[in-house]
Amino acid sequence: MITSFNRSPDGSIARDLSTEEMAKAIDRSGGLLWVDLEGADAAEARPILERVFHFHHLAVDDCLNPHVDTPKIDDYGDYLFIIAQGIHFHARSERLETTELDLFLGPNYVVSLHSHRLAAVDDVRRRAGEDGPLAGRGADFLVHALLDGLVDQFQPVLEEMDQVVDGLKVAVPKELFEGVLERIGRLCPLPG
Repeated sequence: MITSFNRSPDGSIARDLSTEEMAKAIDRSGGLLWVDLEGADAAEARPILERVFHFHHLAVDDCLNPHVDTPKIDDYGDYLFIIAQGIHFHARSERLETTELDLFLGPNYVVSLHSHRLAAVDDVRRRAGEDGPLAGRGADFLVHALLDGLVDQFQPVLEEMDQVVDGLKVAVPKELFEGVLERIGRLCPLPG
């Protein structure tokens, strides 16, 4: 699914832009263009990333590869390329899932890519569509809102995982549980 949102310098809002309209919005100073590619395959995403925005092929390859890349920020001069991670915990299967969020931050645009739905992106999309303060701010504020939303999603996930661990404490004898925790601590030491 490809969605786009453009607030022109005069304050008018347009949605679901064509690639030609995206290119025109990039060339206008002021305003804000946000293009979100959710679950888009390479055939859909590559033309937008390479032909409309002219992003570096290494950044495009990072977006479209099937790997979960480590978080990073690369400075390409005219724009920043950011990789961040969203998390979701499936309590029934006791499985932690990460979803990569790739962001391009330009002077008047943001391009976001993610393979799966992210609640943080949905929330920011809704807020941008309400023509509130988010719609009137710049691209840097939009990226901040997206990253802040990802971080806000961590706490509920950690609390849910903590409940599972508490259940294990009850189910496993104390001596065995403490031994397992010690081993986990050696494998995954906390920073500091």
